[in-house]
Amino acid sequence: MTLVGRESVLHILDEALRRCAPGEARTVLVEGAAGCGKSELLDAFSERASEAGALALSAVGSTAERTLPLGVMRQLAACAGPWSLPEPEADDEPPRAAAMLAFSAALRGPTPTTPVVACVDDLHLADDASLSYLAHILRHARSAAFLLVGSTPLHDSGQHRDFRTELLRRGSITRVRLSRFTPEQTATALTGPGQPDRPARLVTELHAYSGGNPLLLRALTEEYEWTVSQTEAGPHPGPDASGPRFPAPDGLFVAAVESCLRRSHPGTYEVAQALAAVDSDITNQELARLAGLSVQHVTRCLASMTAAGIVEHRRFRHPVVGTTLLDRVEPADRARLHRRAAEVLHAAGKPCTVVAEHLMAAWQDGADLPGHAWVSDLLREAAEHLVDRDVSQQAAALLELAHDITTDLQQRAEIKTRLAAITWRFNPAKAEQHLSLPLDMLRAGELAVERLAPLATLLVRQGRVAEAREVREMRRRQAGEAGEYTVAVLDAEDATPNEGTGWRPSGDFPDSEAVRCEEFLRYMTLQHFSLQDATLLPLARAVRTLIYAEQPERATWWCNRWGEAAARHNSPTWQAVFATLQAEALLRLGDLTGAEQHALLALDHLPQRSGNAFAGSPTAFLIRARTAMGRHAAAATQLEQPVPETLFRSVHGLDYLYARGLHWLATGLLRAALADFLEVGRLTQEWGMDRPCFLAWRGSAAETFLRLGDHQRAEKLILEQLATPDAGRAWVHGTSLRLRAALQPSRQSLPLLHQAVDELRRSGDRVELARALADLGQALTETGDAARAAAFSRQAWGLAESCGAHVLRDRIPPSALSEAGPAPASALQEAPPADSECRLSESERRVATLAARGYTNRQISRELYITVSTVEQHLTRVYRKLDITSRQDLPADLQLAAP
Repeated sequence: MTLVGRESVLHILDEALRRCAPGEARTVLVEGAAGCGKSELLDAFSERASEAGALALSAVGSTAERTLPLGVMRQLAACAGPWSLPEPEADDEPPRAAAMLAFSAALRGPTPTTPVVACVDDLHLADDASLSYLAHILRHARSAAFLLVGSTPLHDSGQHRDFRTELLRRGSITRVRLSRFTPEQTATALTGPGQPDRPARLVTELHAYSGGNPLLLRALTEEYEWTVSQTEAGPHPGPDASGPRFPAPDGLFVAAVESCLRRSHPGTYEVAQALAAVDSDITNQELARLAGLSVQHVTRCLASMTAAGIVEHRRFRHPVVGTTLLDRVEPADRARLHRRAAEVLHAAGKPCTVVAEHLMAAWQDGADLPGHAWVSDLLREAAEHLVDRDVSQQAAALLELAHDITTDLQQRAEIKTRLAAITWRFNPAKAEQHLSLPLDMLRAGELAVERLAPLATLLVRQGRVAEAREVREMRRRQAGEAGEYTVAVLDAEDATPNEGTGWRPSGDFPDSEAVRCEEFLRYMTLQHFSLQDATLLPLARAVRTLIYAEQPERATWWCNRWGEAAARHNSPTWQAVFATLQAEALLRLGDLTGAEQHALLALDHLPQRSGNAFAGSPTAFLIRARTAMGRHAAAATQLEQPVPETLFRSVHGLDYLYARGLHWLATGLLRAALADFLEVGRLTQEWGMDRPCFLAWRGSAAETFLRLGDHQRAEKLILEQLATPDAGRAWVHGTSLRLRAALQPSRQSLPLLHQAVDELRRSGDRVELARALADLGQALTETGDAARAAAFSRQAWGLAESCGAHVLRDRIPPSALSEAGPAPASALQEAPPADSECRLSESERRVATLAARGYTNRQISRELYITVSTVEQHLTRVYRKLDITSRQDLPADLQLAAP
């Protein structure tokens, strides 16, 4: 492999041997970078010269024997064999002329026509005495058949100037340079006769990594073959491939690179380590400052590494070289190297993120960072750049370092606040821990006024309402403001905040929060707003408002849209936010299975489920879904998990308390359920968040009082809920009417229940609709209207079954599903349709079937892929043909094929 492409050089050497044979001493200097095949070339030529009848002598200079006088000359004399040469003498410094003359005469050999070829590898490392002998021979043996072939590196440092001068002043010297392999020569070396089949792509990669350096190419090829042999299926190995890593830090390739560095210009290895530490664009002057050497010295070392194919444009051809060289520096030395690199790069105006990496590396290796103010400022600036690039965990690490080296207490609190905001993106539990310092300073009265607003904003974003009120109250007192301060975190008027987005409503939307939120979300999408700390809360509030404004199906669409955006931003917590909102929206739609799945997905995005307040919300929706499905043991398992102290000072604690109350209510622990519902009421009123559309604690508490037999307190709570502004919403109104009907005699409850069914159909909540239908069927049964009671009971049974609300389904007795006889196998398989029903067209039958099952017009349009207007037209014709006035009169036992 090494002699590929060396034919022209061998021809020059053969010609020099031929010309020296008549008695004309000559010198050939073979120059080349380390690893380019100088040694192999000299060995090959020595064999050729010996085969041609010349006396071939060989020697190798080395750093270890540089101080050994006449070490090289003794190696040459030892190679003479039967042509014994006198022992070189060096009793004096410099050697005596007589001794050198005798040795020179002996080189003429037994016959004057026998050429003597002296091949000295690494001639630049020969000892001074040997070089004196060689210089004497060249001066006094001009008519001898003597050929000196020596190898030297490129960019020699100029040592032994006298000897080099002696060589250069002679006209009989020839200088040849060995270059690295070209891509074509590499292909010839790797794919020639006797070589295994190697794909062209592999040959190209091997050439690129080795730079065409024969030594590196051979080492890389051998390591590749070994790596393939260690892989069962024999795939092409590499950094991203399974199996052994190629090239490996302790492999042949890296070892060959280190050998080249040590055999290059003195100091090249140290310069390479400094270059590995920087791993960025850097000038020779900056690298010299980093390495502590002169610019000229560094320039020569870089030239040696470039000529050897190890680096290109001051970067290692393969990253494993740089990382390995840096790893082999002692930790203390590496720490100093990184610290010095940070100072040099900062002075050179390099990007703050590059400088910050060196500061972090120096700190990790145990170095004390410079006590300059620019260090902390630069770390904070670099952290913000990383946040913009969605590298939040690295940004948090830089802020933690800035905090550790900062002595000013106010700055430490400011850093901790920002650190909590960034860390919340991927670890809410750790983010809560970061806020301990600023909150402690706040309660001790030590936190500066200018630090209060960012802290309050962050607490609100994280849902920690009680602590946000605490901070804002402190701010109000310090600012001397008058009047009572309230925090309405989820108030409908604040549901679509637009600060920092530039959004303004395009029209007047009285009493239409859903329209405003939808417009806001579309604006954010069309303007290509990215998810940020400042935009996450407005987006989440807008989506949650859609849920409470009777548009949960639209909320699920937007959750998918922004959940995908959160994944692109590499923010697990943001993904958890939208998965949690989707779970809540699916609960409001009565999709219990979907709600459970998305609640679990949200929890999967959180590294510590039980260590942060935010996990309270997805846990709450998971408990609610499982409770409604009758999976009480699974819900209880979630309630057994430990929760942090901060949970019940946050809005997520409200969700958790409400879900726990529903679980207690479903399992018969009525007093415990009532305590949780009333605590939710106390906190929502205290925090200015008392909205039945958010948490209908009054309705749940009223239901608990009903089961406890306290009708008076139950009615009081229901009337309070009906008096709130949210009573105008279909879901709040419908659930309230259903509960109020439970306080009335059966016949008087019928109008209330009919109205509740109508309201809940509009709300889209199929579980609550099933409850109202079941209550209506029960009331009709008690009044003796068995036919209609069975129809509504069958509708309730079918809805409960489709939602997975098995507890509700099982509450409907089999006798209620039929006017007479045993219950059918399915709630939807009943008697043949009446004559009037047979007159319905197939399209009308499909629409009527879904309407009888409790689907809203919008849901029917989605299921059948028709417009809402078409649904309304079909229902109008169905009502006319069946001689009914509303969908609640639709026969539940229609024998229609399900779409």
